[in-house]
Amino acid sequence: MNSSTVNKVDDSGWPCTACEYESPGFAMLPSSWLKSPPGGLGTGAGTADTFGSRSQVKSHFAKFSLLVLERDYSSPKMPVKAVCVLSGDVKGTIYFEQNADSDAVKVTGEVTGLKAGNHGFHIHEFGDNTNGCTSAGPHFNPHGKEHGAPDASVRHAGDLGNVVADAGGVAKVDITDKQISLSGPLSILGRTVVVHADPDDLGVGGHELSKTTGNAGARLACGGGTAVTVTGCVEGLPPGKHGLHIHEFGDFSRGWHSTGPHYNPYGRDHGGPEDTNRHAGDLGNLVVRPCGMAKIQMVDHQITLVGEHSILGRTLSITEFEDDLGKGGHDYSKTTGNSGNKIACAMIGVAPEEYFQERRHLTTHD
Repeated sequence: MNSSTVNKVDDSGWPCTACEYESPGFAMLPSSWLKSPPGGLGTGAGTADTFGSRSQVKSHFAKFSLLVLERDYSSPKMPVKAVCVLSGDVKGTIYFEQNADSDAVKVTGEVTGLKAGNHGFHIHEFGDNTNGCTSAGPHFNPHGKEHGAPDASVRHAGDLGNVVADAGGVAKVDITDKQISLSGPLSILGRTVVVHADPDDLGVGGHELSKTTGNAGARLACGGGTAVTVTGCVEGLPPGKHGLHIHEFGDFSRGWHSTGPHYNPYGRDHGGPEDTNRHAGDLGNLVVRPCGMAKIQMVDHQITLVGEHSILGRTLSITEFEDDLGKGGHDYSKTTGNSGNKIACAMIGVAPEEYFQERRHLTTHD
């Protein structure tokens, strides 16, 4: 995450100019919209008056422009894309792309740090890595079938076979699969990709584990099935750090009071964005320069834009104080990071792809 100053080049090395807000709707919500939202809410970018707080921050007018990379669901033929980052001694990046809901999913990428040979490569049921790869659960198997090969009629949806590592320990991934999807009830978004220590016997090895895991051995590396890139521009805030959070409800009927607590579908303590034990909505702090402006650039693996844990329709907020990331020892550290009242908030909505391309210059160093 990076920040900047207004109307000059500051010590961060790039110019800080005013955020642009030509399109209505998505981002910070003007308080005048709370009872009578204008048409098109949730389809563009907007500004917001700050809500009252117990400090001088309440006199500021905050503007916010946020980009969240996602498919425009009004265009059913637009490709859906996702990325999975594998971490540990074995590392890798896996990309997923699906052109339409009924099309096969293209899986590409590279895994490094493997011993030469075949390694089981599967999608597991849960996107939970709190206990390493173990908490990812079994293979994703919505139809209750036995384990099998990728081209078998009887297989888990998550059975993607093997990846083959060369003598240097590098495995190139190039798979096309019709039993997984990036949308709907068979979506793998928010689940876990696992690379195993041994070859997957594809259910025909005769071992007692052949019909459940392919006897593929230990889980060497894993990663969530999706990452969300969040970029944005904020101006009108006091210099310093301010908490950035996603809240459970997109309800502004009582201003920020009705947006609820931090979004926390797994019932965890509050933490920092790099912590395993954190609310899904814990995005840490943004750093505002003396000019009152900051830019947001982050990739987060605990939020998603699809499925039952989607953040779409929920609320993004900025708080008046720094988030202590759960480590401040205050009564509120484990619930809110003791970051004070919300001073700006807005519902998270869907925007067309061309919107992001038009405003990419606002959130990069170029």
